[in-house]
Amino acid sequence: MALYIEGSADDGTIWVEQPVNITRARTVTVDVYSEQQSFNRLSEVAFFAGKKPQDGLSESDFNRENDIEDHAGWKTYSYPVDDLTGSVTLAVGMSVVWETGVRRLFDNVRLVEADSSH
Repeated sequence: MALYIEGSADDGTIWVEQPVNITRARTVTVDVYSEQQSFNRLSEVAFFAGKKPQDGLSESDFNRENDIEDHAGWKTYSYPVDDLTGSVTLAVGMSVVWETGVRRLFDNVRLVEADSSH
């Protein structure tokens, strides 16, 4: 999926979301493409898994600890979800933290199950 956000306000988050049964998952991974590495933090991966707030998701609900410009090309980010069970809302997107428009590619969002051999 291609995401674009106009960051002229130096702030903002966009995402896609869907309900998933996360009971068997240990982590959620997502691949993100950055055209080039930068020492400036322009955007962050926005990740949420859990019970959706009654009034809907907002920027403050997301884990935004991962800088997208820390690499060039594709990179896989991983988020632990082994403390969740049942049907939850899974949301993946991007936050802009620099006064510029940002376009990034996201692919291959996966629920990764625990290794049953251990």
